[in-house]
Amino acid sequence: MPEEKLHNKKRNTKLHLLFYAILIFIGFQAFMVFFASNSQSANGGFVLTGLPFTHWGVNAVDSSVGLYSKLPLNTVGFQQTVEWDRTIQETPDLQKQVAGFDALIPCCGFKLTSADPNADCQCGHHLAIRGIIKYGLTHGWTRDQIQQELNQWKPIYYPECKQNPKICDL
Repeated sequence: MPEEKLHNKKRNTKLHLLFYAILIFIGFQAFMVFFASNSQSANGGFVLTGLPFTHWGVNAVDSSVGLYSKLPLNTVGFQQTVEWDRTIQETPDLQKQVAGFDALIPCCGFKLTSADPNADCQCGHHLAIRGIIKYGLTHGWTRDQIQQELNQWKPIYYPECKQNPKICDL
């Protein structure tokens, strides 16, 4: 009999752990729906607004503007750069020009952009980076100007870049 009680206790403990895991998962999903904006990002995920989550978008406290884009270096500007990626169509020539920009930020360990948009990281930050590149190339910016603009955004995505510039290749 004691063996059977021990077996039942172990089974009940496992069921409780499973129950708590399901509750945590549902709670996270509810949090995402509650705090996410009504629009989805270009990669299908939700963009969080109004929260200081630097890894979900940008550090929303910066009030400066992009050197060439003149976009605010905040969530509004970030959403515009993702929109550029979504709306500026890539011709084969533009795809070749997009390749080779330094897009290193901590989220993926991904260094240089490639001609194939599907070969790049595909996180929201890299979609925004690709949007900046595409916008710059279609508006007459030089490669150096585009890289300078990208380097302004990197610490906005990841404030850690300011403390340790080599993790973002600054």
